[in-house]
Amino acid sequence: MRSRCLGRLLALAVVIFLTACPASDTVPKRPAGVPAQALWVGGADGGVWVLVVLPTKPRGNLYQAQVWAEHTGDSLFEGFMQLDPPGGIPPQVGNPASYTGWDGDTLYLSDGRELKTKRSPTD
Repeated sequence: MRSRCLGRLLALAVVIFLTACPASDTVPKRPAGVPAQALWVGGADGGVWVLVVLPTKPRGNLYQAQVWAEHTGDSLFEGFMQLDPPGGIPPQVGNPASYTGWDGDTLYLSDGRELKTKRSPTD
């Protein structure tokens, strides 16, 4: 009985410790060359800087975008991204909460859709 109670207290202590010390989601220092309009997309394990521009009428579901490395500001992508699946309400490209991650080819949106890279509007 005593060991079971001690085990529960230990488990409770671990839960309290983990909730009292959350992972850091702070935005890192913006590297030189990354524009002020670029948004931080990432978390405690790292991320990228992203700038997405709403599509113009002739391009439909295509968005012009740039992605930069977290600490160096090196360009990781510059070109067009296509909304998948297309249609619906356009993503709020200026809201950091609209994005959940980047895998090198796809920018994941918080509504479950994706912006997939294209090298040109005709790809």
